[in-house]
Amino acid sequence: KAWDAQELIVFFFDCGYSCLIGKARQVGFTTTMGLIAQASINFHNSYFAKFVTHSKDKGEEIFRDKIQWGFGKSIASWLRHKSHNFSATTLSLEERNRKTADIDGASSRIEVVTPAVDAINGGSPQVTLVDEIGLFEGTMFSEMVTEGRPTLFFYDPETSKMKMKRQLFAWGT
Repeated sequence: KAWDAQELIVFFFDCGYSCLIGKARQVGFTTTMGLIAQASINFHNSYFAKFVTHSKDKGEEIFRDKIQWGFGKSIASWLRHKSHNFSATTLSLEERNRKTADIDGASSRIEVVTPAVDAINGGSPQVTLVDEIGLFEGTMFSEMVTEGRPTLFFYDPETSKMKMKRQLFAWGT
């Protein structure tokens, strides 16, 4: 059963908001965001979720404990797509054959990366999840967001305007 804080972040995600959140410790925030990312890649075609962590070791630990392990446990086997790449930093789902290519979840992935100015840009992820922003060195977080913010938008041909299409969730204690 979700706690109030978890219900709130899932609601914000479902609404399509981007959020910068200060949180208390031990509220299951990172785990909840990992579950959201898992569900997103499993149930959406060509969905890309990027998880930015303050260090390589922490990223691989979070990926192993909260994403890879959870992917095998949180989604029933009959509903879960088969993995194509299950490495220390990437979980990608199998491509489908042409007859079933429209099935949700085909060719989607989650990737864990460390902070870099261009960490958000690569691949134009539908959602970028940034864990423990207070542990980033110097101005890295603000530089990363400044550089990556344009990738959150797309040109809407109906309105001839730029529209925010992708999400950025960043949090820290």
